[in-house]
Amino acid sequence: MGFDEIMPSPVEIAAKLSLTSQVLGCSSHKDLCGRFRAVNPTTYFDPQRSRKWMQGKAEPRFTEVYEDWAKVLGLARDGAWIAGSSLEEFEGELQARLGARPLARADARSTGTLESEITGLYAAYSMAWSPHFRGRILRGSMRLSRTRSASLLAEYHEDLPIGASFYRGEAAIAGRTLSLPLREIATGLPLFMSFALPGLPAAVIGGVQCGVALLSHSTEPMTGRILLAKMRGVPELRASNRYMMNGEGMAADLAALGLVLPEGSDALLSAALGEPDCLTTMEQTGLSNIFDPAFLAG
Repeated sequence: MGFDEIMPSPVEIAAKLSLTSQVLGCSSHKDLCGRFRAVNPTTYFDPQRSRKWMQGKAEPRFTEVYEDWAKVLGLARDGAWIAGSSLEEFEGELQARLGARPLARADARSTGTLESEITGLYAAYSMAWSPHFRGRILRGSMRLSRTRSASLLAEYHEDLPIGASFYRGEAAIAGRTLSLPLREIATGLPLFMSFALPGLPAAVIGGVQCGVALLSHSTEPMTGRILLAKMRGVPELRASNRYMMNGEGMAADLAALGLVLPEGSDALLSAALGEPDCLTTMEQTGLSNIFDPAFLAG
């Protein structure tokens, strides 16, 4: 059944879903979807649709979603009430029926989604792609922030000897995978990053990136791992962005930023970064020498 036939206009749906997730103790968006699926295996509250609802980009247009919602919470209210009640009324019902502690309504309008969990400032570590700094760690900085349109904006800075490099792009989350299709503002060069998101507090996020080295005489395609370490109380990181010196450990750099890791962490961090890789011009030439004649002969 459609929405408009019997349901009132929906009110503060994203914030109500956030409060629902808090009350139920859901650790992720997937957990919340599982609660809906438990009361209705064919629920419309699937990960793809519901993510837009939790972001405030859309609202459920099926009465079944609100009825499933009432069952999930076990309230003595129907789906129509959930849709049309004010956020204050909804919170009051949760407290009265479920004994929930007072909830921060202001926070509910911006929290409870993966996007809000990972927003913030990060120190970014990767092995240098530039042949001039091979074997050294490049320390950059990343900021993930919510825009007015509720999208997730990624801004990545590298500060090189030839000048600053600034990448920007809109992030995408699917399941617990974070994808960052970025472009360098000055040159338009693309850089793609992909991360597997951990659970809360998501203090470190590991992933891979691919693109080309800016500080290089060639444009060979490069790939490598990247680690993002979340910062608290650090207003700006760019002043210390750099190619780290040989033998300079990430743990010491993080300690200078206020994040103290256990002794011996550098070995684990270095292993996690691994080594960059590329398809060299020589390898491409060798491949072309065998593939091109075969293709043209056909």
